[in-house]
Amino acid sequence: MVAIDDFSDSLDKETNLPRGSWTNFDLCKEALSYTDVQCSRREMSVYDVSPKELGTFDTLLFFGTLYHLRYPPLVLDYLSSVCKRWIFVESAVLDDHSLYRGGVGKGYLEGNQLLMGFYPDNQYGDNPTNWWAPTLKCLIHMVRAAGFKDVSG
Repeated sequence: MVAIDDFSDSLDKETNLPRGSWTNFDLCKEALSYTDVQCSRREMSVYDVSPKELGTFDTLLFFGTLYHLRYPPLVLDYLSSVCKRWIFVESAVLDDHSLYRGGVGKGYLEGNQLLMGFYPDNQYGDNPTNWWAPTLKCLIHMVRAAGFKDVSG
């Protein structure tokens, strides 16, 4: 197992504070008695993911990241290159919430639109690192277009 993070969501924060971002990861690793060979962590950008850098994996967990990316389909392509079987993706979606349509309950549940909302500043959650929110149907097709075969949502 390899966990990666570039901590870009904290780039605008004070940098001289001690970083406890790996605390939970390290606690779980120790509790499960995993060695560094079995379970490691790397500070790296998801844009640098490749088989050469990380090897390949049977399963990827890609949670809470997609909407922070400027180029989500590109990253899904990179993830596909290191994944032999399964990817599990969790992301903000527009199906029941769109800021441009009025907020909660004002999403795109009524149709099968393949679209993504773009938030170039800090419109989404008052967070400048939130860039995109797709509909679930759009997300499914993005994952499939990246090379993952059996995709459902």
